[in-house]
Amino acid sequence: TASSPLIITHKFFRGAGILIWAMGHGPGFFSSSVPTCPTMSFRAKTMIREWIVFALCLGLGAHVALGVLLHGSFGWPTEAYGFYGIAFGVGIYGVIQLSRFVWRLIRGKRHARDFSH
Repeated sequence: TASSPLIITHKFFRGAGILIWAMGHGPGFFSSSVPTCPTMSFRAKTMIREWIVFALCLGLGAHVALGVLLHGSFGWPTEAYGFYGIAFGVGIYGVIQLSRFVWRLIRGKRHARDFSH
C-alpha cells in the first residue's frame, strides 16, 4: 500500500541514491550502497566505496585495540594503542582485500564454467 512505512522509506532512500529492500519487498539486494549522483563516474564511485571500506576497517581496528586495552593483560604501553589501532585497522583492511581477491578468483572460475556449457 502507499502508506506502508517500507514504501515511504524506499522512496526516501531512492531519492538519495540508495535502494533499500527489506522483508521481501523488492528484489532483495542492495542496488547501490554508495550515495551517488547521475554524473559520477565509475572510478569516483569505486574510490568512495574503497574509502568507506578503509574507514570501517580503521574503526574496527580501533575497537580491537580498545578491547585489548580493556580486557587483555599484554602489558603494552597505553601511549602505543593509537599505533596499535591503526596497525590492526590496516591489517583488517589487508585481510578484507585478500578475501575480496580470492572471492573474485573463485567467482570468476565459477562464472567461466557456467558460461562454457
